[in-house]
Amino acid sequence: MRKTLLVFIAFTIASALLVSGQPGGADALEQGWLNPPNAARPHAYWLWMNGHVNPATAREELQAMKDAGFGGVLLFDMGARGEKSAQPPAGPAFLSPAWMKQFKESVDQAKQLGLQVDFSVISSWDMGGHWIEPKHGSMGLFSVETTPISLMALMNSVLPEFTAPVITILRIVFILP
Repeated sequence: MRKTLLVFIAFTIASALLVSGQPGGADALEQGWLNPPNAARPHAYWLWMNGHVNPATAREELQAMKDAGFGGVLLFDMGARGEKSAQPPAGPAFLSPAWMKQFKESVDQAKQLGLQVDFSVISSWDMGGHWIEPKHGSMGLFSVETTPISLMALMNSVLPEFTAPVITILRIVFILP
């Protein structure tokens, strides 16, 4: 324990001397903390719900993120969920010419502001697109219990009800004896 404490104290003193010996020393560290370089600034999620984006609002949002000290955005085109009346109207289809036009405008605006744009290359919550067949879409594995009389009874029985997200395809993956 004593040896660990001595190593810690020695490391602390050496670090302080190292920082104070550099040009700017602790002042440069403090300034870097108060005004970090763009690469060290946080990014904000920027969601285009249902592909909808208003160009004027997009410019305002990017400016607000810059003014708040963000270094960039992580752009997601996502399908809105929940009450239909609270959802934005549908925008252009993901990667369509109209969508790409707005994307280019937003990236150009971000570049002018010095913001980095990271981009999810697929749309929606489950990272699927309209071109993904349901059988290849996002999947979940759910368990149910039943007590069949025999394997033949199980194969002919209806599984008990269970709560799960919207299911379009249900397939028995395996059966445990």
